[in-house]
Amino acid sequence: MLEPNDKGTVGCCSDPGLFASATVINRAFSEMGMEAVLGKHPGFINLSAPLIMSDVIELLPKSKVVLEILETVRVTDALAQRCKTLKQMGFTLALDDFTGREEVFKPLLDVVDIVKVDVQHMDDQALERITASLKKLPVRLLAEKVDPRAQAERCLGLGYELFQGYYFA
Repeated sequence: MLEPNDKGTVGCCSDPGLFASATVINRAFSEMGMEAVLGKHPGFINLSAPLIMSDVIELLPKSKVVLEILETVRVTDALAQRCKTLKQMGFTLALDDFTGREEVFKPLLDVVDIVKVDVQHMDDQALERITASLKKLPVRLLAEKVDPRAQAERCLGLGYELFQGYYFA
């Protein structure tokens, strides 16, 4: 179990985001039980750069989680190599909130298994352009922030396999 020290952090960790993620992981998997939290579905876990680089994520069940690389992560050579290592270990990796303008994520597009495209404020032309460029890659497409039914049907017609959003709630 991860316990905070007198500074409110886990071990030597001084990153509040890392502490928050570690706390959620700890509660979801050890206190509540993985099956109670996820059922038969995989859980997407948001990862900051410090958490990606941390050994703690290696304790997660590879078959039950998708490691989701946040759009705020600064991609470095070390981070890209760590993602390759995690994939070789058997983890599924996703890139979060992709909008097509993220040149900085090019080193990860050959590593990730899933690209989550934020469709909330995207017009049809932009969605078609981004989808066409991503379909050239060996990734699964996930439409996220899907709200109306027409948007879900549009994404399905474009080839999206996975969906998240209020429409499905």
